[in-house]
Amino acid sequence: MEPELIGRFDPEWLLPWWTKTSQRRLSWVTKLSRICDVVRTEFGLPANFAFHVKNRTAHFAAARQVAMYLVRELCGWPFPRIGRSFKRDHTTVIHSCNVVARRMRQNPQFARLVERLMAECR
Repeated sequence: MEPELIGRFDPEWLLPWWTKTSQRRLSWVTKLSRICDVVRTEFGLPANFAFHVKNRTAHFAAARQVAMYLVRELCGWPFPRIGRSFKRDHTTVIHSCNVVARRMRQNPQFARLVERLMAECR
């Protein structure tokens, strides 16, 4: 026995939800790319540098850590989502955020740099 439909399906009711969700998703992607661009410029990285590349050079790792920290602070994304964006594990993101926060407490000049980058990305 087939279930009886109570009226026709109207996809119009999905439109307000879909536009809000897609606009929010688009703003997240825009914010992430803006943060990566600002960090690339500040750290003197090439324009085609991808943060998800497996490069462990200290300079690249520090830039990646700062970018992860900024995404966490400005976007409020959970650690697993940031990890997926940078193709890293969520524990790596937690470590990166802790490293940047500790370095900001210990080095006022670095703290000013991160705060300036944060203001640029807003």
